[in-house]
Amino acid sequence: MPATGAKRQKVVQTMPETITPAVENFVRGRGLAEPLLQAKELVRRILPDARGLFVDLEEDLDDEENPTIRFHITTAESVDRVLELNNALEDAFCREIPAQHRVFFSYTYRLE
Repeated sequence: MPATGAKRQKVVQTMPETITPAVENFVRGRGLAEPLLQAKELVRRILPDARGLFVDLEEDLDDEENPTIRFHITTAESVDRVLELNNALEDAFCREIPAQHRVFFSYTYRLE
């Protein structure tokens, strides 16, 4: 039992994060390192209780020169809550990521 007057410390959880080497190479070659950091921070801010983030590069068979940086977000939220959070994430992306960079990013959700 904590002593009277003891301060409670806030426990900060960080979601596990994996960024593939393909993404790292792609962002370096395209000057997208800063937008990638911004996008990760948006995911962390909008979905603070997400259980995991896996970021990979997905090739588009129709547009081989412009692959997509796909954020795979794992969460235990309900479907309705994920829809709300997705809307908030889309709004934040539109406000904070320049249009010329937004085209490189997409995200999907894995519900646990």
